[in-house]
Amino acid sequence: MRDKNFNIFYNAPSLVLIGGSKGIHSLQVDSELAACYLMFSACERKLGSCWIELGKFILNPELRGLIGMPEDYEIVAPVILGYARSNADVSQRADHQVLMVVH
Repeated sequence: MRDKNFNIFYNAPSLVLIGGSKGIHSLQVDSELAACYLMFSACERKLGSCWIELGKFILNPELRGLIGMPEDYEIVAPVILGYARSNADVSQRADHQVLMVVH
């Protein structure tokens, strides 16, 4: 973070900040689901996306004001969007294991 040339959002052309009022009981799960659906939708449209966890710590009041974020709002899921330079290979998945069947 001390490197002025480092861009936490990897110079992506779009940043979507998903969140809302801290008073909403289900804010965390609602925002996480919205982020997942956004990322699935982006993939369907051949866009790359990435959840940048550090982006939720935008605390600077001037910057928050610039993007129109009220003080009582919390950023839960910062997601960058853009056209990926390359596609990552699909990682190997372990076979599933059934631990118990309950009747």
